[in-house]
Amino acid sequence: MLINILLKMKKILYIFSASLLVFISCSKGDNPSETINQNLILPKKIAVVFQNESILTYNGNKIVQSVSGIYKTVYTYSGDLITKQEKFAGNEIDYQEEYSYENDKLKMILITGVSGDQTFKRKKVYIHNSNGTVDYIYYNINLTTGVETLGDSGELTILNGNIVKIEEGTTFLSTIEYDNKNNVTKNILGFDKLMKEELSANNIMKNTYVFNGGVNPTVNIYQYDYNAKGYPIEQRIFYDGSGTVSQTTRFTY
Repeated sequence: MLINILLKMKKILYIFSASLLVFISCSKGDNPSETINQNLILPKKIAVVFQNESILTYNGNKIVQSVSGIYKTVYTYSGDLITKQEKFAGNEIDYQEEYSYENDKLKMILITGVSGDQTFKRKKVYIHNSNGTVDYIYYNINLTTGVETLGDSGELTILNGNIVKIEEGTTFLSTIEYDNKNNVTKNILGFDKLMKEELSANNIMKNTYVFNGGVNPTVNIYQYDYNAKGYPIEQRIFYDGSGTVSQTTRFTY
């Protein structure tokens, strides 16, 4: 689990490639559908400098798919909620998440994927607390017997629509600071339900995390250029306090 978390933070590109930027203006009009279509601000492309670019497809304000070379991420909805995310390499699915909800809040993710030549399956269960925190528990699932065994567990702290802290026992702690601008995925329908820090209301500015109670934290710094609507058009990441840009991502609308 810790390796997965670190890889996730080191590979924001893949997350953004699977994400979209959608903005809907709520102005009045005689024809609601026509008004929405006229006011959609949709990114055409997400490009990581010297690496790749993703072409995004939409149905209104719902994500349909994101394509980058032979890689494709496809989304399925039930009403306004995302119920499935499938990642393809060519024609083969190599990763899938299925989402279920309770009272309009994410309750469980069923995860199936391939690591090397091994297929794995696990689920992540969420418990929403009255104080604004959300507990989560992983269960590993035996592919042959279906038997579930308890895995890692932790807690998310949410403030103003942003995940500001992730605690996983004594093994991992992440504290996250945000700007006051619109997140690149803020208005994609259903993304705000998926309980991921990169899909918070605002954009990550600083992420500080430590493993196993360490005293030397890793610090990643994020910088942005914004358009007139307050959405990022360029993101620069400085990994681990580096004074040199480690990754640049550009967003074309």
